Parts: sequence; structure tokens; C-alpha cells
Amino acid sequence: MGRVDPMYQFSLDAYVDLFNQSMDKSRTSPKNITGTERCRQINVAHTLSVYQYTCRGLFERDKLLFALQLCLRIMTSENKVPKQEFDFLCYGGAGIERADQRPNPCPEWIDAGAWDNITALDSIPACMGIASAFEQGQRDWRAWFTSSEPEETPLPGKSTSKRHNGIDTNQATGKTR
Repeated sequence: MGRVDPMYQFSLDAYVDLFNQSMDKSRTSPKNITGTERCRQINVAHTLSVYQYTCRGLFERDKLLFALQLCLRIMTSENKVPKQEFDFLCYGGAGIERADQRPNPCPEWIDAGAWDNITALDSIPACMGIASAFEQGQRDWRAWFTSSEPEETPLPGKSTSKRHNGIDTNQATGKTR
């Protein structure tokens, strides 16, 4: 969060105090629990404490971003979000080597950055074939791309409207715009 606003910095002493409080709060079960269960209890209590403590110091506009960041970290640690998909969400098509990239079939309405994102998205297993779909259905994709509510409009073509881990690829394509 320090990258969002330089004011978002927390001291190590404050964090250690918060961790110790979390340890105390997590002691709600009988003493004969397994080590794994105890670690889970500590993790749950500490995650909640960090969330609540951090939100107290955030501007209202940044609280949702922090919640998303925390949620994605939890889901990534539980292997519920594949690293390749997480990296695409964070970085999009940054670092794509354009010399190795297929040519943009619609340069008049898809700029170079958007095409970088589309070709990067095409390398993710859940979205493979999206670049070919743009090449084959240019008119339909342009209508979707220029729609005033693309999130409400189904994606053109059948091969690109897949679900992966319960997430519709429509959500990921917002990065292409």
C-alpha cells in the first residue's frame, strides 16, 4: 500500500504488537488441538486483525483496493488463483516481445498496448484462443470493445467464454481495454 500513498507505512513495533494481540485473540479453543489447527486459528485471527488495523489508517477510497490485495494474497497462498493469472491481473501485457508477437489484425481500433494485453491473455490456459478469435471475428469484437457496457455484453465467440476456477473470463478481459 506504500506504493498507493507514501503515508501508508506502518512501524515494525506496531506490527509486533498487533501480532501478539492476534496470538491472544486466537486462543479460544481447547488446548488439545493439533498444531495445524492452532496455526490456522492464529492465521485467521491475525489476518482479521491486520485487515481491521490497516483499514483504520486508510483513506476510504483505498480500502477496497487493500481488501482486494489481501484477498488475492490469501487465494494465491491457497492455490486458488494460478500465478500466471495473478501476474496478468497485475501486469497485463507488460514485457511482451513485440517482434515475436502475432500482428494486430485491427490496428485502427486496437492500440499496441491493448494488443499486447490480448496476446498475453492468449497465453493463459483459461483464455487460449482469444487472439485467434479477434482475428476471425473482428466485427463482433469491435462491437463488444466499443460497447458502452462491455461487462454486461457476452463475449463474441464460444471459444473465449470459459470459466476457470469459477471465474468467467469476461472478468479478465477488462484488462484488454
